[in-house]
Amino acid sequence: STYNWENNASNAGMDWGPNISDSFLGSSSTSGITVSNFITSARNKGAAAMATVPMVPYVAANKNNVPLTIVAANDPANWKINRAFKPASASSIVADKNDGYVFQQEFVTFLEGLFASTRSNEKALFYSLDNEPGIWSETHPLIMPKKLTYTDLLARTIEFSHMIKTFAGKDAKVFGGVAYGYNEYVNLQDAPDAFAYGDWFDYLLKNMKAAESTYGQRLMDVLDIHFYSENRTSDGLNQLVTSYSSAAPSAALIEARVQAPRSLWDGAFKENSWIARDYLGGPVNLLPSLKNKINQYYPGTKLAITEYSYGGENHISGAIAEADALGIFAREGVFAANYYELHEGSFPYAGFDMYRNFDGKGGKVANLMVEAANSNTKATSVYAYLEPQLEKTMYLVALNKTAQFLPANIGISHQQQFANADLYQIDEFNSKPVYVGTIPIKANKLTITLPAYSVTTMLLR
Repeated sequence: STYNWENNASNAGMDWGPNISDSFLGSSSTSGITVSNFITSARNKGAAAMATVPMVPYVAANKNNVPLTIVAANDPANWKINRAFKPASASSIVADKNDGYVFQQEFVTFLEGLFASTRSNEKALFYSLDNEPGIWSETHPLIMPKKLTYTDLLARTIEFSHMIKTFAGKDAKVFGGVAYGYNEYVNLQDAPDAFAYGDWFDYLLKNMKAAESTYGQRLMDVLDIHFYSENRTSDGLNQLVTSYSSAAPSAALIEARVQAPRSLWDGAFKENSWIARDYLGGPVNLLPSLKNKINQYYPGTKLAITEYSYGGENHISGAIAEADALGIFAREGVFAANYYELHEGSFPYAGFDMYRNFDGKGGKVANLMVEAANSNTKATSVYAYLEPQLEKTMYLVALNKTAQFLPANIGISHQQQFANADLYQIDEFNSKPVYVGTIPIKANKLTITLPAYSVTTMLLR
């Protein structure tokens, strides 16, 4: 939120320090180099990158590395005024590091000058409208001493997204909302004017649709949320699924974790959380509910989850939850999703491997997802993919969310007759995929037994 692109200073507010402006994001004073180096690194790996555009009133002025106590409005030595647009009267197009202002117009122009010509779907440059604004007053009390209101955040969202579209072009993808969690989705973390305007996301979507009419183009392309599972164990200990310990998790924690992704889509699953209990009195059903809002108030808006985690970094349950979430994101049409590493550990990355490196040699499932259904959602999940156009190779990703071996009878409805399935697996003993053999397929039917707590990727041909 407080990144100063002119000199790479930043201030993590109460998250670290507290309120210390430092060089954590980059010791160099070369303008924008922290972000440009990151984007270059991502592109070299064939990945997209997202740049956060601060919308807060002030950004860090220096890297003095001392705690700050004076509100930014009264401390110009340590904070710079943050603006979307540079005044039309400004004579220079080069950033002035001594003028007391930081103009995000210049930041976006700088990035577009470096990367716009190579923008593609695979190596996209996305723009995020700041980060978790509902808790600015908690995280950054020196720059936002009072709670944010609906009207203030809407005005900032419109102004800064308009600026990005002006200087990055209409095809630039702008992510808005960027809400930390459920209370922000609903009322912008108890905003002072929440009572007057109702549900925050309803208000945001309706007004961004109106802004499109005003400006003659879409300004916000993606509704962006953060979602860390709030599901807890039902054993009386009420452990959060993202709880970390070097010891092996209890059976109750494993169960809560592997079931938690169902809250993304399953209208029959009521998790053990304050969200389900206090807000909804029933299932979270997150993605369908958000898509309903979008369809009602601003059709065509995409959906992203740019921070999420299910914990389990040191246990197979983390890989199972991650693999399940990835399948759900694809099936439910999530535009972008970013795993956030709460703790170090290999198992969530093993969940990625089952889609992106299942054979240890870069083997990836295809990108044409097809319908897959199963008879026991609690015990298993299955996701299916075909190679586009030729459709002669199929990939299945099957999860066993139980502590027992799980027999699976699989039937395939497809014009292609498959002969064999190569099997790759991870389980509680292996956080790297292991080839476990090939089984025959007859009349497009196969029977396998999934090991306890495991993920199996099947290559059918």
